[in-house]
Amino acid sequence: MWQVILGFSAGVYVGTYYDCKPYLKQIHLILKDKLPEEKNKK
Repeated sequence: MWQVILGFSAGVYVGTYYDCKPYLKQIHLILKDKLPEEKNKK
């Protein structure tokens, strides 16, 4: 249980201390470009 808490708090720290937003946007654009689009649900 302590590993989950430590991992989560480390992720929050890294995400707030280092500005990860531009990197996440770039990864999102690359994945959106490379992966196929979802089929339309009827």
